[in-house]
Amino acid sequence: MSWASDAQIKKKVADLVSDDNIATTEDKWTDEITAKNTDARQEIMAIALARGYTAAQVDTWASQQAVHKDLAAWFLVQDMNVKSDSFDLTRLAYLDRRESIRDPLYIFSTAAGAAIDADPAVDLPPWQLAQDRGEDALDEGWENPQTKNIVL
Repeated sequence: MSWASDAQIKKKVADLVSDDNIATTEDKWTDEITAKNTDARQEIMAIALARGYTAAQVDTWASQQAVHKDLAAWFLVQDMNVKSDSFDLTRLAYLDRRESIRDPLYIFSTAAGAAIDADPAVDLPPWQLAQDRGEDALDEGWENPQTKNIVL
């Protein structure tokens, strides 16, 4: 698989906001698209690496480009606050797929449908998984070995 190009992300945003001119007429979009493209790729890689996948494994992930386009588009529409008659940011919240790929139950798979096995050496403790999901680890009473404090 390959990462999405700036042109693919530009088209996705234009399609989302139902206005072909929004993504093509403003010069600032070129730099913003490149920046958000990079941000989305780095965010996905950080999540995958934290879950025990390697960069080579992520490159075989069938949904890599789709998730990448969605996340880059989400970053763009949020940061640029695009205005259009048919534009509704809450309607587009599904584009932020970080939570789903952080979920330990989410399975990265190849185009053939085979599961990609993460490195079993990367076994995140419950407090880290909760923190990664944005949950309050204080409610669970887990010990954080990085601080050696009992979190109650």
